[in-house]
Amino acid sequence: MAQRCDAWTELPALAALAIMLALAPASLRAQAPLAELPINAFAGASNLPIWVAQREGLFARRGIAVTLSSPAGSLDQFRGLIDGRYPIIVTAFDNVVAYRSGQGPAEVGAIGDLVAVVGIDSGLLTLVAAQGIDSIADLKGRTLAVDAPSTGFSFALREILQKSGLDASALTYIAAGNSDGRWKAIQEGRASAALLALPADFSALRQGGKALTTVATSLGNYLGNVVAVRQGWSASHRRELRAFLQAMRDAMAWLSAPAHKARAIDILHEQMPSLDAAGLERVYGTLLDPRQGLIRSLRLDPRAAQTVLSLRAKYSSSSQSLQAPGAYFEAR
Repeated sequence: MAQRCDAWTELPALAALAIMLALAPASLRAQAPLAELPINAFAGASNLPIWVAQREGLFARRGIAVTLSSPAGSLDQFRGLIDGRYPIIVTAFDNVVAYRSGQGPAEVGAIGDLVAVVGIDSGLLTLVAAQGIDSIADLKGRTLAVDAPSTGFSFALREILQKSGLDASALTYIAAGNSDGRWKAIQEGRASAALLALPADFSALRQGGKALTTVATSLGNYLGNVVAVRQGWSASHRRELRAFLQAMRDAMAWLSAPAHKARAIDILHEQMPSLDAAGLERVYGTLLDPRQGLIRSLRLDPRAAQTVLSLRAKYSSSSQSLQAPGAYFEAR
């Protein structure tokens, strides 16, 4: 009988221990291993939300560990998507349209289940020219560098030229890959101008390049970079995709808080050590500009997407009809 009473007297202590364990910090409790998630995105300041989520533990809080890599160009990126190296990519919305519709490089073919899930930016690109070129009119008869002639932002470039009175079809375009590759083509004299992403444009200007205009200034409502996935992958990895997008929303909310400005600039500096304080301030200001910077809501704007579709219909050599913007979305 005494033994039974001792057991009952121990119950309150056991209950207290259980409560203490439940209230203990997460770091003191056994945790499930983080799900590894490789992401591929073109180098540039638009990756700030990803860097913030990495540095501030926002991905880990959602149960994932994100590794970020950058492609040499869109073909390299989509090869990685197809072979499964990069299940999630950050790429131009026009790339989503092109590769889904089979209008990308023939060696890749159509990726029929490719969709954009959230928007990242409005096209943070500047048309930068070589020394001695002072206006868009001076580009007449010149060669321009693009990622790939039939994808990415090449049609945005052609529309900028056309709006400025040049016959875009009369110019020569060479494939030079990402922004660094395009600026290198200008430096080597193989091209006279190119659209460069932030902050490659700032770097080019410091080295003597001339800014002629921006995509936001010339085209207005335009959908630039998006997060894209294959629907086959997203259907079998709903938890991972949901966690990634939740962390991205957390990062956008974090960035929107003025109190985090100094820390955000520190993170930018970690990724862009060549930029001085003034340059970092300009990059931060551009990214947080509600008119032409990051899409803080991550919303896919059908009107901005329609601008992209209209340019592809206008300049693509394909006779294939394009669908309405929603056909390329899987909004989350």
